Amino acid sequence: LLRLDAEAALPRLTDLDVRGNSLQTLSRVFLDVVERGGIVEVADNPLFCECHLLDVYRSLRPNNRSALTGAVCGAPSEVEGTPLRIL
Repeated sequence: LLRLDAEAALPRLTDLDVRGNSLQTLSRVFLDVVERGGIVEVADNPLFCECHLLDVYRSLRPNNRSALTGAVCGAPSEVEGTPLRIL
């Protein structure tokens, strides 16, 4: 769990590993790391691939999308197991 006082350090992050943390969505903070050229490891999280998450993902510059490594949908059932990058 990311504590609120830790957010002050986030602008300096270059890489973030949140694999296996049961995350269902990605906050803007994670995407900011990617936009700054960093990598966010998100494998083994059951992401809920709804319109908002897809819109945010698509808002990333194309060359930054691959920095969200291992992003796979956990729900809804019709896209379960589908990599976020192919939706």
